[in-house]
Amino acid sequence: MKQTSAAMSEIIRVAWWSLRALGCPAGAVERMAKVLAFSEVLEGGCVSALRRDEASLIATFKAAAPRFTPANTGGGIIEASGRSLLDVGTRAIDLLTGLAKHGNQPVQIRINDASDRLGLSGACTLAARRGVGVLAIMPGESGHRAWHYYAGTGSGLESVSGVAHGGDDAWFDLLGQLTGTDIEPPRSGASLDNDGASIDLLGVVHRAGNELRGYAGQTTGVVWTDVEGALQAAYSNGVMIATGDLKFLYELETRTWAPSSERSRMQAGFSAPSPAA
Repeated sequence: MKQTSAAMSEIIRVAWWSLRALGCPAGAVERMAKVLAFSEVLEGGCVSALRRDEASLIATFKAAAPRFTPANTGGGIIEASGRSLLDVGTRAIDLLTGLAKHGNQPVQIRINDASDRLGLSGACTLAARRGVGVLAIMPGESGHRAWHYYAGTGSGLESVSGVAHGGDDAWFDLLGQLTGTDIEPPRSGASLDNDGASIDLLGVVHRAGNELRGYAGQTTGVVWTDVEGALQAAYSNGVMIATGDLKFLYELETRTWAPSSERSRMQAGFSAPSPAA
């Protein structure tokens, strides 16, 4: 598959308009565009997902608004109502970071009924930039749950990931190891040991000096990622994206153009919206 190098600033600029074409609310699109670009760097395949899942993404932006049910100890449950995680994830991270910075214990937020996991790494990176470490736990394979932890450390933004299976105490023990602190589990009533499709986010203020690379080096099955280095390289050298996916991103942008006459429409290359819209 032919690939093209795209500048990060251009991906973010075009994604702003492309997401608007899919129905993303104007007030949220700026963060979503940045999350999409970050996730493309860290995971890959996010711009491709816009092309592949265009019709379903349009439908998710039209779905009912997410609902949040708070827990007595902070945090709570978000019912995503079938919306994309690209939409719900940024809202969850805003809530998580705000609560984590104003409390003395980890904050637990569960996301139910999200239509996908699009943009998860980018959303967690936003939290890490704000000084809050996020442990994201999601369904894995063979009865295990996959986890990713993102934090800002003395070396910049880092992440570690792995798979595990255990009760709630085991997950909070893991969070304590990653942060170098004693963690007291909140009693929110949402068990982290489940086989459903829920995504759980645990947020806690991360001490900048507690680096993650050493933990990965000492722990079997844990993978370390230099998030800071990956983003710096992307801003310096661009991001390799399948040429067809990049072209589609620009095609989405043109749907937001509204020239005032037939002549200006032709000059601007304006085309009618996709039937999927």
